[in-house]
Amino acid sequence: MCCNPCSSKPDLSQCASDWLPHRGNNSQDRAAIAAMIKFFLKSPIAIRIGFLLLPWIYSAAFMALALHSNPHHYAAILRVRGLHYAREGDNDKAMEAYKAAIRIRSDHYFAWESLGALEEQLGNIKMAAYCFDRASALLPTNSVYAYHLSRLLLKMEEHKAALHHIDRALDVVSKPDDHRVILILKSEILKAMGREQESREILNVAETDPHLNNANPKFWRDKGKAFYKKRLYAQALEAFDQAIDLDPKDTTAWQWKAAIYLEQKFYDQAIDAYDQILAYSPDNPNIVLLKGQAYAEAKQFEAALEIFDRAIGAGLDGPTKALDRNETASSYQTLLLKQKASALIDLERYDEALDVFETAIEKSPQDVSLQNSKGVVLLMMERFEDAIKCFDDALRMDPDSTLAAFAWNNKGWALYSLKQYDEA
Repeated sequence: MCCNPCSSKPDLSQCASDWLPHRGNNSQDRAAIAAMIKFFLKSPIAIRIGFLLLPWIYSAAFMALALHSNPHHYAAILRVRGLHYAREGDNDKAMEAYKAAIRIRSDHYFAWESLGALEEQLGNIKMAAYCFDRASALLPTNSVYAYHLSRLLLKMEEHKAALHHIDRALDVVSKPDDHRVILILKSEILKAMGREQESREILNVAETDPHLNNANPKFWRDKGKAFYKKRLYAQALEAFDQAIDLDPKDTTAWQWKAAIYLEQKFYDQAIDAYDQILAYSPDNPNIVLLKGQAYAEAKQFEAALEIFDRAIGAGLDGPTKALDRNETASSYQTLLLKQKASALIDLERYDEALDVFETAIEKSPQDVSLQNSKGVVLLMMERFEDAIKCFDDALRMDPDSTLAAFAWNNKGWALYSLKQYDEA
């Protein structure tokens, strides 16, 4: 695979030769499927917004049927599982999940991106560059992939290739903030090549951008975001504090601070940050939702329930995007109900959780995730026949998405529990 048109281009093509699938390699396909099954067998029961983890025992027949119907959905699931492992610090399992996703679907650019970020974190710069090269080739209009590839090539001292890809990023970049960052990297590349005058000229262009004014809160927010992406949380917090000093009503900076505190499991500080936002925007349903979730993550479920109940009772609402491509676009009232039900499940108040899901279904009857969630609660209550009806309803509504695979597997478990082994 070529990274640039120059004769001195780096050879990255052999980086993944030991695990990347080749056409017709059925043994690797089987290995990928085995990895998926291993993942599902180890998954605990939990309900969270946008993602329903599965019970730890499944019917083999339903698993095979789901795999046969559309195995590509499992690539997305494995990539999300990899993100979870990475967040928990289990890099080996994260890498295994990303590679399994790519074996199943080699055009999954999100998986390549995630693998590249992990490889760089582990110090495998050449492999990281290979991953971003693949992601960029799959999505050439994405300036971020080209930027990261160029940045990694600069670390490898492959200056001509780095310059080629940073120019490609400049050709497709659309956001002014991204444009500035890309220009700064191009200046660094030119300087490394000994082209000092051009480097200064490019940097001067970048510095004429009004967003590069350190008296502008947006400048500090951008610095904070850049630090956040590198997991340099202390520096990120300092940058967001600078933005807040310039504009105490900068609710975006407060929200980023809350996100950092949640990453660090500093729940009290995160809740305080949300309170700062609510002081200026008390009826913001998204922040109310996030504050309730912070209490739930801190296992303060009663406090979370108070927040959700108050917001539901006050009718806080508004349209919101679907949480992922498998969900129906919802409202904040529905999301608040989902989170209330989740907190009730954590408190093992299953009857109440079931009532809440039924209320949510009345508000959003086309939301397949609600049917799946209701079915899982019924599984927990050992009401297996009622659970099967929920999963059948979900499959009638949406027979093809990733959520359909969840429904098949959960239905198989319900049949298994009823000892209907032939059907399971």
